[in-house]
Amino acid sequence: MATIPNLSNPIFIFDANFFISLKEIKAPRPYINLAFAQKRIKVHFYVSGQIFNECPFIVGTDFQEFEKGVKIGMIKDEEISIVKKDLKRKGVHSFAQDPDLSLIALSKELKDKNESNEIYIVTDDFKLNQNVDVIGYRVKCLSLPAFLQFLGKNLTGKQKTYWKVARKKVLKLNLDYMMSRSTIYNPQAKIAWLIENAVNIAGEGFQLNENTSTIKEKAKKKEISNEEKKLLKVCEDFIQKKTISKENRKLIEPYKFGLEEIKKSRQFLKKAKHELTKNDFRSSLKNIRLANEKLNRVFQLMGAKLIEKNYQFFEKLIASEISKTIFLKAYILISLNKVVSALDSLDETALFATISRLPNTVLSINYLKGLLYIFNSFYNKAIGQFAFNYKLAEALQVDKDLAEILKLKAIIGESITSFLIDQQAEALEKVAYVTDKFKPSFSNLMVALIDSGDYFLAMGFPEIASNLYSEGLECAIDSGIKWKYNFLISKMKKAYMSSALLGTEARPTNEISLLIDKFHDLKDVETFNDLMVDLATFTNKFYEPFKFFTKEKKKLVSYYDLPNEFKEKWFCVKIQENAATNRTTLIGFREEIGLIAFDVKLKKYLEGVPENYTIELKQNAKIRIDPPESATLNLIRAVIKIGNHERDIEIKRNIPIFFNQMKI
Repeated sequence: MATIPNLSNPIFIFDANFFISLKEIKAPRPYINLAFAQKRIKVHFYVSGQIFNECPFIVGTDFQEFEKGVKIGMIKDEEISIVKKDLKRKGVHSFAQDPDLSLIALSKELKDKNESNEIYIVTDDFKLNQNVDVIGYRVKCLSLPAFLQFLGKNLTGKQKTYWKVARKKVLKLNLDYMMSRSTIYNPQAKIAWLIENAVNIAGEGFQLNENTSTIKEKAKKKEISNEEKKLLKVCEDFIQKKTISKENRKLIEPYKFGLEEIKKSRQFLKKAKHELTKNDFRSSLKNIRLANEKLNRVFQLMGAKLIEKNYQFFEKLIASEISKTIFLKAYILISLNKVVSALDSLDETALFATISRLPNTVLSINYLKGLLYIFNSFYNKAIGQFAFNYKLAEALQVDKDLAEILKLKAIIGESITSFLIDQQAEALEKVAYVTDKFKPSFSNLMVALIDSGDYFLAMGFPEIASNLYSEGLECAIDSGIKWKYNFLISKMKKAYMSSALLGTEARPTNEISLLIDKFHDLKDVETFNDLMVDLATFTNKFYEPFKFFTKEKKKLVSYYDLPNEFKEKWFCVKIQENAATNRTTLIGFREEIGLIAFDVKLKKYLEGVPENYTIELKQNAKIRIDPPESATLNLIRAVIKIGNHERDIEIKRNIPIFFNQMKI
């Protein structure tokens, strides 16, 4: 190895990902800035020859500038072999790759000659980090963002700004990378799950759940007379078979036949709900169609029976009921991958919502249509749909803040979709309109970004979602909405968790962050960086060894002897079938613990997306808890072996909340 001078200050040894990250964020002249930093704060930068060879892009002028700040240490194969022997003596049999081990060998050489120096290997590689911790060379690992934060804190002026900006971009890049590894399920199953969790059916109509709690001006409810409000409530009480006074019975007497028919139609919907618990979508659809037929007939019959004044009220009531039922039909059609029929049903839903004078429902349905187009790669149709949504939000009479949020979501959807089909100029033009002319409030922009992030994550675009959440966090920070910080960090944590399930894959080259980053220019960079530390702390849980394993392989542990953390409900995030063993692995997640695998033999496959299910051990359970065989791949902390499915574990299928909201 080359002669190493006696150093008196910290030494940093770089993994290849450090240089790759600087390249991918397009940091201007990064190597001359590294050279400047090491002189200014009197630190020393190294890289091994093996790692340098993994960076073929450092050539020409870049290499000349690289040499001014970073020394290349030549490590021999024999030195890497020594590292492997030392790891074996420590009981380690899973090594990082040889180029990564060359960094440990280099750190050993440097430590031998510079006893008092602190030495750090700058890397985010799990296995390398683990090997460094075990080997005992008195060397530490430092993450890429942490190293960049070190530079930002110890430099001044333009250099301080340069490295703080680089840190923010690297953090975003790392999130994008983690998100890109997320499992992408059948798109129809995903959008069905999205609808289950994003639609709120309440009162007369229904709408997409909005994160509108930060809106200062409360939504103005549509003005309807107290008499009409009372009549609607009495009708709903009658449909639900509640006790009604004689006085109120007289009020609804003209509508009694129609209300009885609505009551019967909901019985079909009740059957549809039951069939859905068994994942029998076709039987569920059949019952929804029967309910819809009954409502259509009563609509026509009541039109012939009622006087005009009474008919106007009943038209509103029945049209609202029909719009909800057809929406459920669209939901089932989506689950059955009947996209064209589902789109027709959504159009019909919007039509009856219009008849019932429910502007929020009309807007929500048309937004769902845009999402459905994206799901199925009908990008040009999606762009046209989002443009129509913007016009609808302008034309329909809804709350001012809600209208602004809906218009922003339409612009976000249209601009991102344009970007996906290489219409970058059109996409950037849309974003420029928001910042230059629209100029929305930070709080409304934050809500639009968060909601859009939820939808794009469900659609299998995790990279887009991560950037939308990050941009939403920036808006929350600059508008001082502090209670939203943890809310958004939690979303990022769950997204990271999902991404961890596939292990490492090629990093995408999509530059969608360049578009999304233009929606808002962050001012309080310090707060953003501090919050990212919490995310990094959370990710460490995935690497920490678990405390409790069954000591004897053949011995089972009863439920009451388990640690309390095992007795909680787990949210299913992945379902993996093994045809060879005929067993199923369910991966459960809880934020306090991380990921745990449940290895169980089921009588039939679980349909739909994993998020539809929760997992809980039964009190009679007798199980075994083993270390994972491939922890570095999936970051699973333990595997629970289930011997008897009926005795040991309860797997619940979550029913869409809107069935309960419709009082079915």
